[in-house]
Amino acid sequence: MSWKKCNNLISIFLIFIVGIYVYDVNYSASQAIIFNSGGVGPTYFPNVLAGITIFLCLVVLIKDNVKSKENSVFEILNLKLVLLTVMSTVVFLLSWQFFGYFYFSVFALVFTLLVFYRDSSFTNRMIVAFFTAISVSVFVYLLFGKLLSLSL
Repeated sequence: MSWKKCNNLISIFLIFIVGIYVYDVNYSASQAIIFNSGGVGPTYFPNVLAGITIFLCLVVLIKDNVKSKENSVFEILNLKLVLLTVMSTVVFLLSWQFFGYFYFSVFALVFTLLVFYRDSSFTNRMIVAFFTAISVSVFVYLLFGKLLSLSL
């Protein structure tokens, strides 16, 4: 696949996702009272960001299609690591949603990614991944659980 085709597909996909997001933000039941009251409300900034995103996607579509020359081939380097990261993130979100142990899920995600991305001996990877994952989990707990008083 060429860069031109890849840019076109991603731009169209983003426009579609942003359209769904705008519909959801503006027409949800919780926003109905605020949406009809006029003025700046909680939907103002998301709508501005959605408009900017759609505008930039249209610029990419027009720019790529005006210069009609096909360019180099689009290739994803380290496709296995990219897929591992995407799958780990999906598992993280699903485990958080269904089991509810957010801080344990953060630990597992960071630990898994560091074990696979770090280039050293297996023992060194495990030790560094464990202590880094513990540190990140404690930081996230202190920030969100204690400082911001959010129940995750």
